[in-house]
Amino acid sequence: MMQITTTCPDLDSARLSAHEALRRHFAACANILPVVTWKTIGTTEAATDWLLSETV
Repeated sequence: MMQITTTCPDLDSARLSAHEALRRHFAACANILPVVTWKTIGTTEAATDWLLSETV
């Protein structure tokens, strides 16, 4: 089992990615969670991204 996690810029793209991964049997399950704040090197930015986590 392996878990793949990525961020998506909006809920629609997260849903589409999850749907396609499940439909093509690339993933056994998918979870979508909101991420409000994330940190890059040297800065903290407020953003509304969506965390997509899939178990393959």
